[in-house]
Amino acid sequence: VESYGVTAAGLGADAIGINCSLGPAEILPFAQRLCRTVPAGIPVFVKPNAGLPNPDGSYNLDAAEFARWFMVIFALIWPFSGMEMTGMIAALRAGGDGKTGFITDIFTMWLITIPLASLSAFVLRLSPYVVISIIKFNIVLEALVGIWRIRSMKWVKNLTAV
Repeated sequence: VESYGVTAAGLGADAIGINCSLGPAEILPFAQRLCRTVPAGIPVFVKPNAGLPNPDGSYNLDAAEFARWFMVIFALIWPFSGMEMTGMIAALRAGGDGKTGFITDIFTMWLITIPLASLSAFVLRLSPYVVISIIKFNIVLEALVGIWRIRSMKWVKNLTAV
Protein backbone atom coordinates (compact mmCIF):
# COMPACT_ATOMS: atom_id res chain seq x y z
CA VAL A 1 0.00 0.00 0.00
CA GLU A 2 2.75 2.42 0.95
CA SER A 3 4.80 1.75 -2.18
CA TYR A 4 1.68 2.16 -4.33
CA GLY A 5 0.96 5.55 -2.74
CA VAL A 6 4.52 6.82 -3.10
CA THR A 7 4.85 5.52 -6.68
CA ALA A 8 1.53 6.94 -7.87
CA ALA A 9 2.27 10.31 -6.25
CA GLY A 10 5.79 10.29 -7.74
CA LEU A 11 4.37 9.67 -11.19
CA GLY A 12 2.22 12.79 -10.84
CA ALA A 13 -1.19 11.28 -10.08
CA ASP A 14 -3.88 13.89 -9.45
CA ALA A 15 -5.66 11.51 -7.09
CA ILE A 16 -5.00 8.04 -5.69
CA GLY A 17 -7.54 5.42 -4.79
CA ILE A 18 -8.52 1.90 -3.85
CA ASN A 19 -11.68 0.34 -5.19
CA CYS A 20 -13.87 -2.69 -5.63
CA SER A 21 -11.80 -5.30 -3.87
CA LEU A 22 -12.96 -5.37 -0.27
CA GLY A 23 -15.91 -4.36 1.86
CA PRO A 24 -15.87 -1.20 4.01
CA ALA A 25 -14.54 -2.90 7.15
CA GLU A 26 -11.80 -4.79 5.30
CA ILE A 27 -10.62 -1.88 3.15
CA LEU A 28 -10.45 0.67 5.98
CA PRO A 29 -6.97 -0.30 7.29
CA PHE A 30 -5.55 -0.13 3.76
CA ALA A 31 -7.21 3.22 3.15
CA GLN A 32 -5.78 4.58 6.42
CA ARG A 33 -2.27 3.40 5.46
CA LEU A 34 -2.65 4.98 2.03
CA CYS A 35 -3.82 8.27 3.56
CA ARG A 36 -0.75 8.36 5.81
CA THR A 37 1.56 7.70 2.83
CA VAL A 38 0.20 10.05 0.16
CA PRO A 39 1.58 13.61 0.25
CA ALA A 40 -0.74 16.37 1.43
CA GLY A 41 -2.79 17.90 -1.35
CA ILE A 42 -3.40 14.68 -3.28
CA PRO A 43 -6.93 13.39 -2.69
CA VAL A 44 -7.36 9.75 -1.69
CA PHE A 45 -10.52 8.03 -2.89
CA VAL A 46 -11.80 4.80 -1.44
CA LYS A 47 -14.66 2.88 -3.03
CA PRO A 48 -15.44 -0.26 -1.11
CA ASN A 49 -17.96 -2.72 -2.40
CA ALA A 50 -19.61 -5.74 -0.86
CA GLY A 51 -16.23 -7.45 -0.46
CA LEU A 52 -15.08 -10.72 -1.92
CA PRO A 53 -17.83 -13.25 -2.60
CA ASN A 54 -18.30 -16.29 -0.43
CA PRO A 55 -17.79 -19.71 -2.09
CA ASP A 56 -21.54 -19.92 -2.77
CA GLY A 57 -21.54 -16.52 -4.54
CA SER A 58 -23.24 -14.60 -1.73
CA TYR A 59 -21.77 -11.62 0.11
CA ASN A 60 -21.44 -10.93 3.83
CA LEU A 61 -22.29 -7.25 3.51
CA ASP A 62 -25.95 -6.47 3.18
CA ALA A 63 -26.69 -3.77 0.59
CA ALA A 64 -29.18 -2.18 2.96
CA GLU A 65 -26.47 -1.74 5.60
CA PHE A 66 -24.11 -0.32 3.01
CA ALA A 67 -26.64 2.32 1.90
CA ARG A 68 -28.36 2.99 5.24
CA TRP A 69 -26.11 5.77 6.46
CA PHE A 70 -26.20 7.67 3.21
CA MET A 71 -29.98 7.44 3.19
CA VAL A 72 -30.14 8.75 6.75
CA ILE A 73 -27.97 11.72 5.86
CA PHE A 74 -30.03 12.65 2.83
CA ALA A 75 -33.32 12.09 4.65
CA LEU A 76 -32.31 14.51 7.37
CA ILE A 77 -31.32 17.16 4.83
CA TRP A 78 -34.24 16.70 2.42
CA PRO A 79 -36.77 19.01 4.16
CA PHE A 80 -34.31 21.89 3.82
CA SER A 81 -33.62 21.26 0.12
CA GLY A 82 -36.81 23.03 -0.91
CA MET A 83 -35.72 26.10 1.03
CA GLU A 84 -32.22 26.33 -0.41
CA MET A 85 -30.83 29.73 -1.26
CA THR A 86 -31.60 29.23 -4.96
CA GLY A 87 -35.30 29.69 -4.27
CA MET A 88 -34.72 32.19 -1.50
CA ILE A 89 -32.54 34.35 -3.75
CA ALA A 90 -35.35 34.65 -6.27
CA ALA A 91 -37.81 35.81 -3.60
CA LEU A 92 -35.32 38.21 -2.03
CA ARG A 93 -34.30 39.71 -5.38
CA ALA A 94 -37.92 40.14 -6.34
CA GLY A 95 -38.28 42.24 -3.20
CA GLY A 96 -35.17 44.29 -3.94
CA ASP A 97 -32.54 42.46 -1.85
CA GLY A 98 -29.83 41.15 -4.14
CA LYS A 99 -27.05 40.91 -1.56
CA THR A 100 -28.30 38.46 1.07
CA GLY A 101 -28.28 35.39 -1.16
CA PHE A 102 -24.84 36.15 -2.54
CA ILE A 103 -23.32 36.82 0.89
CA THR A 104 -24.99 33.77 2.44
CA ASP A 105 -23.90 31.48 -0.36
CA ILE A 106 -20.28 32.68 -0.22
CA PHE A 107 -20.12 32.67 3.58
CA THR A 108 -21.72 29.29 4.25
CA MET A 109 -20.02 27.45 1.39
CA TRP A 110 -16.50 28.89 1.32
CA LEU A 111 -15.99 29.97 4.92
CA ILE A 112 -17.82 27.16 6.77
CA THR A 113 -18.69 24.08 4.72
CA ILE A 114 -15.62 23.57 2.53
CA PRO A 115 -13.05 24.25 5.30
CA LEU A 116 -14.90 21.98 7.77
CA ALA A 117 -15.32 19.19 5.22
CA SER A 118 -11.66 19.44 4.18
CA LEU A 119 -10.50 19.41 7.78
CA SER A 120 -12.72 16.44 8.55
CA ALA A 121 -11.63 14.44 5.51
CA PHE A 122 -7.95 15.22 5.11
CA VAL A 123 -6.71 16.17 8.57
CA LEU A 124 -8.99 14.40 11.03
CA ARG A 125 -9.61 11.48 8.62
CA LEU A 126 -13.22 11.19 9.74
CA SER A 127 -15.71 8.78 8.24
CA PRO A 128 -17.15 9.59 4.79
CA TYR A 129 -20.55 9.70 6.51
CA VAL A 130 -19.38 12.62 8.65
CA VAL A 131 -17.81 14.45 5.70
CA ILE A 132 -20.94 14.07 3.55
CA SER A 133 -23.08 15.21 6.49
CA ILE A 134 -20.98 18.36 6.80
CA ILE A 135 -21.20 19.06 3.09
CA LYS A 136 -24.96 18.54 3.01
CA PHE A 137 -25.40 20.63 6.17
CA ASN A 138 -24.67 23.66 3.99
CA ILE A 139 -28.25 23.32 2.73
CA VAL A 140 -29.54 23.62 6.29
CA LEU A 141 -27.39 26.69 7.00
CA GLU A 142 -28.55 28.46 3.85
CA ALA A 143 -32.19 27.58 4.51
CA LEU A 144 -32.04 28.93 8.07
CA VAL A 145 -30.49 32.22 6.96
CA GLY A 146 -32.99 32.51 4.11
CA ILE A 147 -35.97 31.83 6.38
CA TRP A 148 -34.70 34.37 8.92
CA ARG A 149 -34.21 37.02 6.22
CA ILE A 150 -37.59 36.44 4.60
CA ARG A 151 -39.41 36.45 7.95
CA SER A 152 -37.72 39.75 8.91
CA MET A 153 -39.49 41.51 6.01
CA LYS A 154 -36.52 43.96 5.86
CA TRP A 155 -35.84 42.80 2.33
CA VAL A 156 -39.10 44.17 0.93
CA LYS A 157 -38.51 47.47 -0.82
CA ASN A 158 -40.77 49.64 -2.92
CA LEU A 159 -39.29 49.02 -6.35
CA THR A 160 -41.85 51.24 -8.08
CA ALA A 161 -40.80 54.45 -6.32
CA VAL A 162 -38.63 56.75 -8.38
